[in-house]
Amino acid sequence: MNEGIAKPLKMAMVDKGVKQKQIADLLGISKQTLYNSLSNDNLTFKRAAAIANVLECDIVLMDRKTKRIY
Repeated sequence: MNEGIAKPLKMAMVDKGVKQKQIADLLGISKQTLYNSLSNDNLTFKRAAAIANVLECDIVLMDRKTKRIY
């Protein structure tokens, strides 16, 4: 089973020393909403992209066979 986007987002948050409250405040959502979304790995692409943007990261689409990045 493939893991969702929440794990790498949380890893980036730890690496960059960014707290969930900081991201929630910047996105205009409650800390609890963000926590629940990350805990349940229940993120829309739009929300995941917004979090990645706050973290100054990109979400990349890569072909599993060829490793080509689109």
